Amino acid sequence: MEKKLFFIYLFLGCCSLHSLAQVAIKNQPAAQYWASISNAVKKQRPTNEALLAMKAQTNFTAAFADTLKKYDWVDLGSYSYYEKSFSPYWGVENTQYDIARYHESTAGELSFMLVKDRNNQSTLYHTNFTNPPPSKLVKVFKGSDGYWYIEKSAYDESEYIKLVSYQSGLLVIDIAKYGQVGEAAFFRSVLLAIPKAFVWDFD
Repeated sequence: MEKKLFFIYLFLGCCSLHSLAQVAIKNQPAAQYWASISNAVKKQRPTNEALLAMKAQTNFTAAFADTLKKYDWVDLGSYSYYEKSFSPYWGVENTQYDIARYHESTAGELSFMLVKDRNNQSTLYHTNFTNPPPSKLVKVFKGSDGYWYIEKSAYDESEYIKLVSYQSGLLVIDIAKYGQVGEAAFFRSVLLAIPKAFVWDFD
């Protein structure tokens, strides 16, 4: 169970990156990077009612794995079915954005954190110190229940994340407690696809 919960925290960014070592990347994105993300988040974020009313679509294909690798993914927040509440940052003005990226050659999941300080200056940090990363994207596939899933793996364990919707760059996923196909959702998470605007690797 501990490894399954690890997947949940890793994907949602629930383990605060503030508590981990963090290093500013050498090649910082352009000055307008924060504004472009913030504006996109405000424009794309669904209402609470719309998010909870969404039904899982069945028109995905295995090629969606290429979409996951093509973009960076900003965590917009999530809804906990267990606590019946939205994450603390949902619908408020952020001073931090957690961003995920899949490594081009290994499909390992990379973690970044864009932070705005009290002087309104933003800095992009990374927390990637294990090469290859412990969690990686394996594939996108159709489950036995007729819905589509992202398969991820870490430490020889697999996790299956249900795809709910992908429209205009907005990705909604359901994450189950034990990560099994057909299992009830524990979290409903929202991620926003953004173009890759900075270069980073392990060298």
